[in-house]
Amino acid sequence: MMCDMCALERELAEGEPRWCDTDGKGRTKPAECRVKNVVNGVQMGCFPDLY
Repeated sequence: MMCDMCALERELAEGEPRWCDTDGKGRTKPAECRVKNVVNGVQMGCFPDLY
């Protein structure tokens, strides 16, 4: 599993952070964020969502 913010920074994902906007403010609905260039089955998101 991996954090959406870290994955976006390392170019292992594309889209936007799930629970905050580009200004760092919270969202009420998760944004679209998809993994890329990783092994099959890797889950990504905000760690509380993954647990």
